[in-house]
Amino acid sequence: MAAEQRAHALTHFALLLRLQYRAKSAYRADLALELVSALLRQGTWLAFMLVLLRRTPAVEGWDTWKMIFLYGLATAPLGLNVLLFDGVWKLAELIRRGELDALLLRPVDPVLHLYTRSVSLHGIGDLAIGVLAMSLAAQHLPLPFGLWTPLLLAVCVVSGSVIYASVNLASASLGFWFRELHNIPFLVQQFTDLARFPLTLYPRVLTVIFFFPLPFAFVTYLPTVLLTEGGSAWVLLTAPTAALVIHILARLVFRLGLRRYESAGN
Repeated sequence: MAAEQRAHALTHFALLLRLQYRAKSAYRADLALELVSALLRQGTWLAFMLVLLRRTPAVEGWDTWKMIFLYGLATAPLGLNVLLFDGVWKLAELIRRGELDALLLRPVDPVLHLYTRSVSLHGIGDLAIGVLAMSLAAQHLPLPFGLWTPLLLAVCVVSGSVIYASVNLASASLGFWFRELHNIPFLVQQFTDLARFPLTLYPRVLTVIFFFPLPFAFVTYLPTVLLTEGGSAWVLLTAPTAALVIHILARLVFRLGLRRYESAGN
């Protein structure tokens, strides 16, 4: 029964995403601008890092290509996240207007429905630049896992997108307690940007934060170290485990927030 319910929920999730994609792709000029802007933004980041690292060949023992690999592994999940889960930032507006009822009354998991309230196709550009960065770096790095590396990277990218989505869900759910959350998306974005650099650069307190409550290290720093320096592949399972745990906690925050929700009728 539970398996059927999960399959049913995922089917609805895929259908709602498909409808959003069709609606977005109908405006081809806007779609082209989104893709070009994403490629320019992330391409500029990549070019900046290449120029910077050529002048500073190593940062805390990390050479140029290892840094580029880390950058790609941090960027690709962000692209996948906005392609699948970007609607979460509509939550604050729905709460403020008392319009969350529409999601709660439908026979669909409200969290999955919330995720599909909006999609940002510029994520294609972010995902492409992330994969390109990892591909370029892989040609200059020793990869102890050989042919298993692409599969392990795919697990990390998918897990990373779920982690980013879960952190966003928990952050957006603060709108149940605080009506204005203009600075929260900006703050989360700053931490995702910091995850593109080795954790050894940061104070211990910040390093701990990247393991919990913002477990970005499980899909950026740790996989980069293991995939380029070697180690037990089982450690990479911490990425999907962290994604599952943080998603459960984010749903808990959302459920707790629902207890404070006042619909338009109230």
